[in-house]
Amino acid sequence: MKNSFVFLFATLLFLFACKEKECIVETQTKDANDPNAKFGTYGDYAYFLYGNCDDDGNFTDSTFYVVLAYKEKMNVNGISCNLAYLENPVNGDKIPFFIARTNKWVKIFSHTLVPFVPSFVSEEFAPHFWQTIWTTDYSKSRFDTVTTGVYPLLTFITKDTLSLIGNVFVRCKYHFEYKYENLGEAFFNFPYLTTPVRALGTKITFNSIVKLTGDENYKFIRLDEIDPNMKNLPYEEFYFDNNRSSYLDKVVMKVYCAEPLGILWVWVKHKTLWRERTYLYQFKYNLKISLGG
Repeated sequence: MKNSFVFLFATLLFLFACKEKECIVETQTKDANDPNAKFGTYGDYAYFLYGNCDDDGNFTDSTFYVVLAYKEKMNVNGISCNLAYLENPVNGDKIPFFIARTNKWVKIFSHTLVPFVPSFVSEEFAPHFWQTIWTTDYSKSRFDTVTTGVYPLLTFITKDTLSLIGNVFVRCKYHFEYKYENLGEAFFNFPYLTTPVRALGTKITFNSIVKLTGDENYKFIRLDEIDPNMKNLPYEEFYFDNNRSSYLDKVVMKVYCAEPLGILWVWVKHKTLWRERTYLYQFKYNLKISLGG
């Protein structure tokens, strides 16, 4: 991840070629004249409740706190980007991501939506995905990236007249589809505020696809044909192109953000062949460094 972050920071330099056609919404900083000032809203750390939820954003299980730390604010050729770190709910690691805020979008740029969504996409191909995101005009609502690679395909291997199941590395193309949609306004109530907070929302749809391009005899194995217990897996939804292509991740994410509180609500539905999960990051309060040490 460290190498991915270093690469991402370097690719920011390519943004001079991008032209933002939307109105940039400047986010408050401690000192607007200090380019090295820490990024902050009412506080430098935002605390969120995190847990599984339903489609309406109601928690369905136990929850616990995670922390989002707002750090540097960067302005590259008039484009305002905020660097933040989200605490990984699983192991507590701090994972970086960037927020570009406009009058239409809350655009989150990160390694295949990490830290909000763990991905099955190999780290090896992340730089290709990063580069396309960061060197594409922000005013576009869609990004589309294709890069070549290999895929560890589960297949039948014949050895000494025995048929075994194992992995072979097959040439492939990785295809990333990234789409933004404007959700408009929403109002959030907080117990310590007398009036509702107006927030702007963005819906992000992200698909990662692998298409086998090697030997035409290679296809994705449908395990339901081997084990009846696998019949409930969503093969028809994930495998296509005569089982030569498959979705690795299908993600729908809704993000609401408000000035000057920052990100308020992140709802995620993450679908893979093996699992579907819906979970939520719900803002609770901000805390300043001066209070927290």
